[in-house]
Amino acid sequence: MTYLLGIDVSTTATKAVLVDERGKTVAVAASEYELSTPRPLWAEQDPDLWWRAATRSIGEVLVNSGVDREAIVAVGLTGQAWCSPPASDLWSSVAAGCMRFLTRCWTPGT
Repeated sequence: MTYLLGIDVSTTATKAVLVDERGKTVAVAASEYELSTPRPLWAEQDPDLWWRAATRSIGEVLVNSGVDREAIVAVGLTGQAWCSPPASDLWSSVAAGCMRFLTRCWTPGT
C-alpha cells in the first residue's frame, strides 16, 4: 500500500496527516508553538520553530502508524500566507518571519 503525507505549517502549530491510497486517515499529529510579540502590534515567529515542529509531527505519524517512509509516494505542504522570512542559505533563516496581520511587514497602499 502507498501513502500520502500532508503537512500544514500554521500560526499556532505544524500538523501532519498520513492518508492511505483509499483516502483513509492513518495517523495525525500536531506540534504547537508560540507566537512572539516583541513589541505592541508586532507578531513574528522563528522559522526554526516550524522546522522542529514539522520533524516532530512527521516522526510522530510515522511511529504511530508503523508505516515505512518508503511507502510515502507524495507530500503536500501548506503554509502561512504572507510570511517569508529571509534566509542566508537553504537551511538558515536570518530573521523571524513577520506574520501577515502586521503593518510593519508592508507599507499600506503598496
